[in-house]
Amino acid sequence: MRSFFSMSSLMLVICLVLSFLYPTATHPHGVNNFHLHLAGRDSPTQTTKYPISAKARISSAYANSATLCSGAHCTVATPLPGRLPCNAVNGTTFLGATPNGTKYTLICDIDFPAQNIYPFVLAGSFDACLAQCDGYNARNVTTKARCAGFVFAPDRINDADDCYLKSSLDNPASATIHLVGATIIPSASSCASSTPSLSFPTPRSHLDSSTPSLRVGELKMLGSSTNKPTTQYVSHVPASPQKLASNLLVPGLNTDLITQYPIADDTGSWTESQLHGGAKLANMKVVPHMSRDGGKGGTINGTHLFIFCDTATFQIDQTAGTSQMVGFASSSVATDDGMKALYGDPLDLVDNLGEWQDDVGRMRGFAPMTTGEESFNIDLSGNGYRYAVWPESSLIPLNASHALLYPALVYDVVDMKTQAAVFNNVGNSILLVSVDPTYGPSAERVVRQLYNQQQVAFGTLGGIRSWGSSGTGANDGHIYLFGKGNYGVLVARTIPSGYTDLSTYEYWNGSSWTKDMSSSDSKAVMLDTLVQDLDVIYVPAMRSFIMIYLNTLADNTFYYRHLDLDLNAEDKDFDVDNIVKAKWSDEQVLAKINAPAQGYVYAGGVHAGYFGADDVTNGGWKLLITWTEHTGKDAASPESGYAHKSAYVQLGID
Repeated sequence: MRSFFSMSSLMLVICLVLSFLYPTATHPHGVNNFHLHLAGRDSPTQTTKYPISAKARISSAYANSATLCSGAHCTVATPLPGRLPCNAVNGTTFLGATPNGTKYTLICDIDFPAQNIYPFVLAGSFDACLAQCDGYNARNVTTKARCAGFVFAPDRINDADDCYLKSSLDNPASATIHLVGATIIPSASSCASSTPSLSFPTPRSHLDSSTPSLRVGELKMLGSSTNKPTTQYVSHVPASPQKLASNLLVPGLNTDLITQYPIADDTGSWTESQLHGGAKLANMKVVPHMSRDGGKGGTINGTHLFIFCDTATFQIDQTAGTSQMVGFASSSVATDDGMKALYGDPLDLVDNLGEWQDDVGRMRGFAPMTTGEESFNIDLSGNGYRYAVWPESSLIPLNASHALLYPALVYDVVDMKTQAAVFNNVGNSILLVSVDPTYGPSAERVVRQLYNQQQVAFGTLGGIRSWGSSGTGANDGHIYLFGKGNYGVLVARTIPSGYTDLSTYEYWNGSSWTKDMSSSDSKAVMLDTLVQDLDVIYVPAMRSFIMIYLNTLADNTFYYRHLDLDLNAEDKDFDVDNIVKAKWSDEQVLAKINAPAQGYVYAGGVHAGYFGADDVTNGGWKLLITWTEHTGKDAASPESGYAHKSAYVQLGID
């Protein structure tokens, strides 16, 4: 991670003094290290998460209330087939179930933006949505209020917002997700024709020769996140850190301290399995003030995590106007509280029960440390030497309940006279991340060191999950991992059953996957641009992939590229291998962030899944981006030295 010494030197000195007393006291990151509108919806609403399939079909939509109008004067009703592709029924006319037999024209993948009678209706089926429209008109026969038609999202059932009644049918537009709808035929003319009474645009799924383009619509800055630590902690007997032999506690990189020692019991968040149901909760004496670096994350089973690197906690006496730093850890984690971004507000982040070491606000650290790393830090961090574990990427899903992180391992050397720091990369580790229902997110360090300091640390930059034939959330498929090379972004992959075993990893050599590990000088890159941060996600609404990144030019800009927007592609074309085999578009600007008070924005990423069914990962077009910037203020001040900020971006297709 990056920081600026002119701002953080005071914080550093305090950290180093405290490190003699507290195992977690360490030095902050350094500046020279570059690790680091959905169809039918008028406003954001929290919804259930239902991914949109690439080839959605009408699912038994018309068995009861809707019948085909087959005679010249609609005198004979024949059932509509129970399951048909959308284009097979587009333009068909049918009768509703009301006594007057309202005549409808079936439409496919067409929407009428900003004309919803209600924000949405929970229907659950095409028939129920049709009944809502008929019922609305029956209740309003003496008024001018009318339901002119409706659209139904068949992939959004099971209590999701799936039905949208339309007050008018102006400006019809191609839908951005799969929709099946119907419009009322206003006249008593024959409904035998299969041609719609309105002139609708051709659905994108029918435009075989179309070349749609991705565009950025609305960008809304949400502001700085607020930290809300819990007021309780797990009361326990303090651990006694292991003391190593004096010949091991000397300056200099010693990877044995990383690889040859067990995980320290007093590091890493608490879990139920550690406490065996016997935990006693006690009130904290103070609610600590926090200052922390980084802040990328993701979603596990509905919980939104934000994971930080170096984190300091302070006791602040508002009356006396004084502050005291009480602890420092190389990582921490918080969860979203209130889903404030859905309403256009800054995020509220809660630090959970499992993170706290004691009642004054010292933290256990999210990423567990080995006893070798911990003992070294206790003895030598006051002299400017320490080991750190920095989670720097978005979460990589593993299955329905767990995700992976490949945190950077760093040996940090600080010149105590000049405060200049040198960050020595020591490869990376693997964290298996889950969410304890009582104590919050936790990480198990399942591999202490995966790649070493001589190798490309694949995974530290992040990755993308490719689900196998068993479907989303299962344990087959592949895990694709990104690494920083001298010529751009390199790619490796492994299997979910073998991710802890380096021998299962394969590397893209420009034409195929090979067991030969890519070197940093490899030119077999997915992206020929040097980046600070990177996310690659599959976007169901555009049937393609998008990458979003910050470059190394410190220009405060999120950029994006995408693969071909081939909305007619078959499922096989959604193979994640396309990220290395297909051609990415030219670079375009996603969001330009105002220059911060000091330095530049960094730790930028996409928080996948935040907006539920509206989210770009679930069939919608909205995405949440986050980043960190320096406030130019002291770490103990209300501005906390670092600001974790967010914005939402609305994408679309022209």
